[in-house]
Amino acid sequence: MALKRSILFPLLALLLLALAWFETSLCQGPRFMRFQRQHMDPNPMGTPTYCNVMMVQRKMTQGHCKANNTFIHEPLQSVVRICGGQRVPCRNRSMNNCYQSRYPMSTTLCELTGPPRPPCRYITHPTVKQLITVACDGNPLEPVHFGN
Repeated sequence: MALKRSILFPLLALLLLALAWFETSLCQGPRFMRFQRQHMDPNPMGTPTYCNVMMVQRKMTQGHCKANNTFIHEPLQSVVRICGGQRVPCRNRSMNNCYQSRYPMSTTLCELTGPPRPPCRYITHPTVKQLITVACDGNPLEPVHFGN
């Protein structure tokens, strides 16, 4: 019986550890993954065709052209940390989960110049440093919407 207990405890501990890891991996929900795909690019290439290339690579030109999009050129963890700061009013008044960065972050704005159907053509506005606002959701909080 003592041998059974000595094996049972480590197995139970291992199971709990596995469940905790699984729950943590689930925390990166689809909205957070979408935010990363649409807005995160820590190493931009900085060319005039940057937006045309990135909007296609990030699948924002399938079926219709997204009117504009901002890429954030900071480490993901720096952007996630914004969610731990002070809440600020959201531009979209129906939301109340916005947070502003404490320091300016490097961003590039992509703006559609042609019709809203592919092939999509974008102008790449030069990289600027600005305070950014993100909407955060989940537990732990993660950025799910770019608010600037």
